Amino acid sequence: MISHLRSASPVLFALLVGFVVAGGSQAALAQATAPRYQRAPVAFVDLSSQQTPLRKQGHRGTCIVHSVVAGMEAALKRAGYGDLDLSEDSFIYFVKMFYLTDTSAKTAGDAENKLGGTDGGGSIENLNYLVGGLAVPEESAGWPDGHNYKIPKLDDSHWASQFNIDSWALSPRHLQPMTLRAPRYFTVTSFVRLHNGTDADAIEAALYGGHEVEWDFQECGKRPTDAVWTYDVPPKPDRKVHSMLIVGYDRRDAGNPYFIVKNSWGPTKVPGANGYTYISYDYLKYGLTAGYITGVAQRSWPELQFVGRWSLHGDGAEGILDITHVPGVFQGVLNQKRDKTRDHRIGIFYDQNDPTQPCRVNGSIKGNRIDFYIDRTNANAHWDRLAGRHFVYYLSEGDRNLMSGADRNMNTASTRAGYARRLQSAAAFPAEAQTIAVDDLPEMADYKATDVLPAKARSRSST
Repeated sequence: MISHLRSASPVLFALLVGFVVAGGSQAALAQATAPRYQRAPVAFVDLSSQQTPLRKQGHRGTCIVHSVVAGMEAALKRAGYGDLDLSEDSFIYFVKMFYLTDTSAKTAGDAENKLGGTDGGGSIENLNYLVGGLAVPEESAGWPDGHNYKIPKLDDSHWASQFNIDSWALSPRHLQPMTLRAPRYFTVTSFVRLHNGTDADAIEAALYGGHEVEWDFQECGKRPTDAVWTYDVPPKPDRKVHSMLIVGYDRRDAGNPYFIVKNSWGPTKVPGANGYTYISYDYLKYGLTAGYITGVAQRSWPELQFVGRWSLHGDGAEGILDITHVPGVFQGVLNQKRDKTRDHRIGIFYDQNDPTQPCRVNGSIKGNRIDFYIDRTNANAHWDRLAGRHFVYYLSEGDRNLMSGADRNMNTASTRAGYARRLQSAAAFPAEAQTIAVDDLPEMADYKATDVLPAKARSRSST
């Protein structure tokens, strides 16, 4: 019914909705007033046949990534990838771990990201992550939907420490190694953000153009499992936010128009809905934000293999290096906020394996090469600063738990070899902040600190 529209330019629809976001940058279209939308020329559009199977998020609050992943899977299906099952759990884990909080008013050891395994967020924010460089593996590479991470219920001061967050989030018991080494990942290359989440004509226009709509809203109104959701009372600021994927509309009955929605609460019992949810046009009053995907792609993500806790042995830099961030993945969020700074964050270094001696680390990662800077004169460096001792390391060809290279003293221009070993044993991830006895860890048995680069640590660059 709508196949003749699928080749329409995304810019055409951007003119309808406000602005398009692509490749981590956004171009707001100048408009003196809110855009006006024309009602779609047909009374019925149903994209449900183009969707992957209905999912169920379980007890976790992961709706905010389920809606985005559902939209990605549908777009990838149309692109010829078939019925993919992407990992919502891995997606939200990355979002939390790669989040950056401005630490200008904090100390170098204060937390700047969020605890992997927790929920919450927004669909537009997550779309900005994806166009900024984040990608999602298939379900087989992560924990299953509804996985219980059993996060310890500790006071807020515990999780205010970056070291404590890293000890939990980087542990292989929580962040599975295969999640970081999946054979393929999928991402969004461009999307359109609607002017708001309450405009029925704008949502119709996107659906008529062959695009499902990510829709965030307040959980209000009447929400029966066997009938149409309807508006009843005005929204309240304290109500929970939910996210769903709108996949169609039906206003052939002028007295009872509704949208067809893919929800992540499992199939409904609505007659004729095939497990989908129906919401009335009036229910859109609870809408907050909305947008739709215009470009998707498959990609490799070798840079992700650097994420983890490492024992660093370099010239004058002996300690723990926590790589918690792939530089650039936060850039889309910064662009959304009109922040012109650049995302160069790598993570944090703890001198002599001591959590009380932190120093934030910035740099870049490309393929199996990592460049990072340790600047002890500016331990709480903002994520856009590149200064200090410069390290250039490569992942070993034969051992992805080992990286080696050299570091340069910017004052004397002297260069010395060094290496880092990935830590994996439980003792390397203590529940409470404490100096780690690295030499006693079994993974370090064959890698004692030395000024001579071990032969097995030699590697070459590849992308």
